[in-house]
Amino acid sequence: MNRDSDARQRILDAATEVFVDKGLSGARMQEIADRAQINKAMLHYYFTSKEKLYETVVSTAVQGIMERIQGVLKGKDVPTEKRFLLLVDTYLDSLSKSPHLPRLVVMDLLAGGETVMKAFQQAQDKTGFVGARPAIALLQAGIHEGVIHELDPKHTLISTIGMVAFSFLAEPLLSSVLQIEDRKAGQFFADRRRNVMEILQHGVLKEQVSTRVSTIPREDKWEKWLG
Repeated sequence: MNRDSDARQRILDAATEVFVDKGLSGARMQEIADRAQINKAMLHYYFTSKEKLYETVVSTAVQGIMERIQGVLKGKDVPTEKRFLLLVDTYLDSLSKSPHLPRLVVMDLLAGGETVMKAFQQAQDKTGFVGARPAIALLQAGIHEGVIHELDPKHTLISTIGMVAFSFLAEPLLSSVLQIEDRKAGQFFADRRRNVMEILQHGVLKEQVSTRVSTIPREDKWEKWLG
């Protein structure tokens, strides 16, 4: 990473933290500059306004996740049931790398959702990703092939997104209510990731497929099977 891209990334990382803590209206460019360890003049060199920086933070995170998900959905040589689980695991992994995104999305939606909707549209235009249709088509294919239960694909997708995103969205509350120590948080979310995968394995996949998947030793990581 060269010096220019390193400075830009530090700005985006710092801005993400400030926007999550303070929201767009409460965020201040000086605080973002301080957290990025640069002066305010350099911050304005990269981003001329707070609004432009906010749009970039949201669109960068959204596009990164959509590009990874698109790659999974295009994997036609992968069996449908495996592709479904890989899709969810990719979403989980993407949010683990951008854990603040769910809170940013919710905050923006509560304020009208203009920035998030614009970011999704831009990502769709760039990646060719057409909303939720490819994921719904994958679930429909699984039902047709007899490997996925006859559940409403749209509701299955919404439930899956909610189950994945809530852990990141409510992380401060969960840490307090469940008394998760900072040093144990990483293990908690690793366990949560596996638990989500197992719920979907047994709840969405049909029994004969779920049983076949269950032959994997429990100590094996999902990544070993999904890779």
